[in-house]
Amino acid sequence: MRKNAKALQDELEKEILEVTHKGVDVKINGNMDILSLDSHDKDDETIVKAVNEASKQMKKVVEKKMRGRMSELGFGL
Repeated sequence: MRKNAKALQDELEKEILEVTHKGVDVKINGNMDILSLDSHDKDDETIVKAVNEASKQMKKVVEKKMRGRMSELGFGL
């Protein structure tokens, strides 16, 4: 089980999503690490909203991968 969890964690780390929201570019990986942020001189509130949007989109990607992995292991979700 640990082996599968580690493999999934490694896979998610390689999953990268680039999101542009209200003129702010955010690059995030499946472990929810912000890899890069280009604010284009936007205000703090706009930057926070962009990071939150990137996180929300990545959560959907991670949930989909988790469902697939759980199904592979025989746990119907």
